[in-house]
Amino acid sequence: MEPVTGGQLLERIIAKDHYSEHEAASCFVQIMSAVHYLHSIGIIHRDLKPENLLLTHKPKSGDDIDVKIIDFGLSKVSSERVICMGGTNQLCNKDLSSSTAIIFTHAVLPLVSSR
Repeated sequence: MEPVTGGQLLERIIAKDHYSEHEAASCFVQIMSAVHYLHSIGIIHRDLKPENLLLTHKPKSGDDIDVKIIDFGLSKVSSERVICMGGTNQLCNKDLSSSTAIIFTHAVLPLVSSR
């Protein structure tokens, strides 16, 4: 384990007045790379939200942030392809989850994998 002292990503988003495109893209690529890795070894998190993303340190102005995924309590280990995401009930819409998973698989992962 490593120390993670930067707090939640949600707190950072609320505290910051503006996120540049570079900052948001850097954060997004880290999250998607981590999710891609987890899926490649058969782990589905099923509760990704800003509260479950921690920063390794409190960033200084212009400093890139390092994001870590936490709270694997709802995660599932599976060798099957999983479409329905589960997760926090308020954030999960079963009608949208399948189409979201398809978009994620076909649009986002190729972008992350090519970096």
